[in-house]
Amino acid sequence: MQLKTYAPLLFLAFWSIGAIATKVGLQYADVWSFLLLRMAVALALLGLAIAWLRPPLKVAAGQWPWLLLCGFLIQVVYISCYFLSIRHHLSPGLVTIVLALQPLATALLLRDVRSLTGMLCLVAGFAGVVLAVYGAKDLGSVNGLGLLFAVAAMLSFSLGSMVQKRLDGHLLPLTALQYALALPVYLLAVWHQGWQVQWSWPFVGALAWMGGLVSVGALLLFFYRRAR
Repeated sequence: MQLKTYAPLLFLAFWSIGAIATKVGLQYADVWSFLLLRMAVALALLGLAIAWLRPPLKVAAGQWPWLLLCGFLIQVVYISCYFLSIRHHLSPGLVTIVLALQPLATALLLRDVRSLTGMLCLVAGFAGVVLAVYGAKDLGSVNGLGLLFAVAAMLSFSLGSMVQKRLDGHLLPLTALQYALALPVYLLAVWHQGWQVQWSWPFVGALAWMGGLVSVGALLLFFYRRAR
């Protein structure tokens, strides 16, 4: 099985469950405290991976503006809007459907339809998400503000992935640097809004899923495909 062909399907699977994990986590923490912890977990995991694999860490001077822009679009705007859409009572099902358009939107914006098989995998993955959500009756009512945040999340991720195409380097350090650059934003948000976390096993599970499989696994899968 070629990873570059099936990466979009794995990405959609991780991200789809991520909406449910986010909803669970937000029952025990506010948006900004959850985001800060998620970012810290992801950064720690990436740091361990970098220490183990020892990829080249050098970033060319001309790459830094694009790195900052990519980190802002994906790690700040996208992630914040994603969490806020669920906080504003948009159902995980609707959030999943909107966000499942990301690979399709990015491929169309980049005109990156390199093969019929690749496009069919994207379309099949999106259709599968829609059918699964519909079958689970998890559409719920449409909240205007929540839907606006979800669309903003999808667009910011699509734009961020276009910027990511301009970056030249190993995925692990580039992603870790984006997380490190975004971390102070969430520290400031928590400092302003206050720390609100009720520790429980459901919250730990949601944090592990979002900080590990989504923030590291799914994102690297997506960037891997973009780099090919």
